[in-house]
Formats: sequence, C-alpha cells, structure tokens
Amino acid sequence: MVLKKLLGSLHLTCQAEMLQGRMPKKPKIEFLCNKASTTILGLTVRNCSRTAELTLTVLDNLAGVQVLQFVDCPFVPPSHVPYALCSLGSLPENPSGPEISLRPADHLRCDPIAFPFDLFTSSSNSLLAYSIINMASVAVSDMNIPEPDACLVDNPLLADSAFPRFEAVEAKHVVPGIRAIIKNLEEDLAKLEKNVKPTWSDLVEPLERIVDRLTVAWGTVSHLKSVKDSSELRTAVETVQPEKVDFQLKLGQSKPIHESFKAIREGSLWGTLTEAQQRVVDGKLKEARLNGVGLDGEARARFNEIRQELEKLSTKFSEHVLDSTKKFEKLITNRADIAGLPATALGVAAQAALTKGHEGANTEDGPWLITLDIPSYMHVMQHVRNRSLREELYRAYVTRAFAGELDNTPIINRILELRLEQAKLLGFNNYAEVSLAMKMATLEKAEELLEDLRSTS
Repeated sequence: MVLKKLLGSLHLTCQAEMLQGRMPKKPKIEFLCNKASTTILGLTVRNCSRTAELTLTVLDNLAGVQVLQFVDCPFVPPSHVPYALCSLGSLPENPSGPEISLRPADHLRCDPIAFPFDLFTSSSNSLLAYSIINMASVAVSDMNIPEPDACLVDNPLLADSAFPRFEAVEAKHVVPGIRAIIKNLEEDLAKLEKNVKPTWSDLVEPLERIVDRLTVAWGTVSHLKSVKDSSELRTAVETVQPEKVDFQLKLGQSKPIHESFKAIREGSLWGTLTEAQQRVVDGKLKEARLNGVGLDGEARARFNEIRQELEKLSTKFSEHVLDSTKKFEKLITNRADIAGLPATALGVAAQAALTKGHEGANTEDGPWLITLDIPSYMHVMQHVRNRSLREELYRAYVTRAFAGELDNTPIINRILELRLEQAKLLGFNNYAEVSLAMKMATLEKAEELLEDLRSTS
C-alpha cells in the first residue's frame, strides 16, 4: 500500500486483482481515510473496463465510508444501470483482511458523481456490481468539507433516478451540479467527436445520452424556478446559465457530428434505417443548421452572442411574468361573489388568505384569497358565476408584466430585433421561417390561417 496526503486526509492505495476476464489495465482501489487513518471515508475504483469479479484486501475499518466513486471505468451508459445494493461493516484488525467482491450477477448504479455511501444498503456484507462505468467525483475530507464539494456529494441533480428529485433540489445544488454535469458531458463530447462513426449506434445513441443528461437536469431547475422561485435560485441560474448555453452551442455546432449525420443521410446506411430513424437524422441536420454549424469566424461569434443574450432575455421575461402573477391578490369577503366555486377551491382560497395573515379564514366563512396562480385562476374562470369577477381576473391575467417596473415590452422588442438578426445570419428572410424550419407547417399556410381567423372574427 502507498500512503499519501489528500485534502488534509490520508489516501491509501492498493492494487486489486481481476479473478476473471482480461483487462487492458489493472484496476486500482483507493481509500480516503481520516487523519488518524482509523476510518475510511471514501472508496474509489479506477481503470475497470469490463464486468468481472473484483476482489481486494483492506486492512482498515470501513464503517465510516461516506463516498463511493468510480473513475475511468467505462462500460455502459448510466441510464442502463440500476441502483446498487451494498453494505460494508467493520473489519477485524487482520493482516489478510476480508474480501469485498464485485459480482457480475448483481447490479450497481453508477453515474458521473460521488454517492453518499448510505444510499447503498443491503443485508449482505459485500459490494455488489453488475458493471462499472465512467464516474468522475470529488475526494471528501472528514474535516470542514467546502460548500461546493459538499454540494456535489448527494447532489440530487446528479442522481440518475427514474424521476427528477424535485423535493430534494435546493438552490445550492444548481451551480455545482450543472457544472459537474457539463464537465462530464464535455469529456463525453470530446470522445464522441474523436471516435465518431456514421452509424446509428456509434452516433445517434451516444449523442442522445449527452443531450438527455443536460436536458433532464436543466429541466428540473427550470421547473422549480417556475413553481418554487426564490432569489437564491434566480442567482444560481443566472450564474451557470451562460455555461449551459456555451455547451449547447458547442454541441450544436460540432462539425464532426454534423459531417457524420450527412454521411448517414448520403450513404448506403440510409436505406437500412426505419422511417422514424430517418426522420431523426433529418431533424438533426436541420437542428445543426439552426444552431449555426455552417457559420464561421465573426458570423459564428455574433450568432453565439445573440443566443446568450436571448437566453438572458427569456429568463428575465419569465421572471417578470412570475413576479407580476405573484403581485395580484383579490380578497373576497362575501361568499356570494364566488358562488359556484367548488369546495376544494374554496379551501385553497381560504388557506391562501390564512397564509397572508387573515386569521380565522376558513372554507365556509372566508375570507378567500384569489390569485393568478393557475390552480386559483382556472377554478374561478371555470366555475364562478360572477361575470365581473371573471372579467377582472381575465384582464389581470392577460396584462401581466405589461406596465411599470415589470413591463416586458422593451424585452419583447429586443427579442424581436435579435431574432431577426439571427435569422439573417442563418440565411433566412425572417424569424418566422426559422421557427417553422423544424415544423410541418409552412409560412404560407400559417399566414393563410391567421388571415382566415382575422377575417371571420
């Protein structure tokens, strides 16, 4: 074993033997210990590229393991590997030590992050794995873990679960989580560009995994920002959003990937693809054009600047709408004014009033607070018989962010200017053509429909 310092702790390194399968490199197992070298805090597996039984011998107590991480262990994509079940108990002070086995019959959930060890629990005293894949992580010290590192450990944005962990995501997770994902995806993109082949399995499938990983994580953040907004979350999004856009541009403007899609479209493989697969390839070629893959030099630089500014403007536009929505409140004290409102909606309105400090508010006697939030707004518009109240809410709803400090008019005008400039850079006459490039409709048909609606209204 080799002893060395890492983040104020001790790193114990030992070699692991492969008991089956031939490996291009010997796997390496590393243990991150506390300063007294009495408790192992982290376990790292490196250079394991095939499913095989892996046995190692350790001489320390594993009861305090906090983090399990995998590095340079490519095998299968994270979405294909379920959670692991494993548990490590105390080890006797024994020169030979017990064995921890990775067995191909069992399943290990891997992802490009470090997992808190308590996610892995089982009645057996073994570390179980079906396959080991690439996993990049942080080393964790037992003393004063820095906030950015702590936010990588058990960061819900990095968990490749079946559904987003909305209830666990906090503002502090956004910047380190998105940055960790982008860093990992940049490495995946570099590998794809270097080894890309014009086949479905070597191009479309790995590209989809890259796109999906960021889409799911950023979609989770965007959804929470719309339903659980806070100043901390806004700051986090504002901080990391330019980096997200940079990566999306790099991905969308990748010439090796674009050339490979062209090779599929123009080659003999095209006739072997299903209709759905052909549609995907055609869509990717269109997307690449719209992402500026054909631009170079100053034109590409300006296109990228426009995309960054449009992203910021879009975010600010949504924030103004959200703030304007929150700003409107209508307190109802006479139940006759909301006649027709279902009991469940009355309860929600009474609870809203109670939250705003109207003591004693209840379903039967009120008062009731009506807002422009969809659950409140839609119930009023669908069920309340009071026409004037419905009109008041409708006008308030359609004029959100229309005046004052939350007025979106300047933002709309700037978006229109930038979209036109972007369209011209891409070789289109206007942004309507850009918008319809990926749709079944044509500009002529859309204008015809609008004219029919106008003339008959």
